[in-house]
Amino acid sequence: MNFRKKEIYLGLVDFADKPKAKDRPVVIVSSNKYNETHSDVIVCSMTTNSTHDCFVALDQNCLERGDFYPGSGIRYDCIQRMSKERLHMNVGKVTDGFQKKLFDKIFELVR
Repeated sequence: MNFRKKEIYLGLVDFADKPKAKDRPVVIVSSNKYNETHSDVIVCSMTTNSTHDCFVALDQNCLERGDFYPGSGIRYDCIQRMSKERLHMNVGKVTDGFQKKLFDKIFELVR
């Protein structure tokens, strides 16, 4: 499979407070060059928990393709490396504008 930045995949996500990984959507934030040369990708987890303070909301206008689930967004404090083997279905892609907004929030968090 060819994994590209901005794509949304279903993948097995580990949670700190849960004993088992769960199938959840993630958005790839690593560069295409990184994705082509490594066995993993860097992702941010998606969630419907909009009360979290590190949450960027999604709507249908934020997607180049795929369907929007009401109340969903990206946790920009949940950045992790994920083996490509854990990703199994491409379900969408975010827009350039949304990616910029997400990256601005990540940079703000680590600045």
